[in-house]
Amino acid sequence: MASIKETKKDIKNITFEIASNCYFIMEEHPDKDLSEIDDLIDELLDLEEEALQKLNDRNKEANGKETRMYIKQMKNDFVNQSNEILDKINTKIEAIEKV
Repeated sequence: MASIKETKKDIKNITFEIASNCYFIMEEHPDKDLSEIDDLIDELLDLEEEALQKLNDRNKEANGKETRMYIKQMKNDFVNQSNEILDKINTKIEAIEKV
């Protein structure tokens, strides 16, 4: 069972890993226009902020089972949405590296 604290850490770690890999790629290709990747990083950071806010705004009166289900759903939603953003980033990176 994941706690709120562990879930927040997971969300922050996922965001950090994706963003840091993007910045690494951006430094490898300083001559390319990578504004689209930068926009996707912003989208990822907005997603992180939204997910953390939803965890903070949860129903604190809910029983343990409801809270666990809410945490699990929040984490799954975040992972699915961050995977979509990661797919977009990978597509942009592949296009950049082909040129």
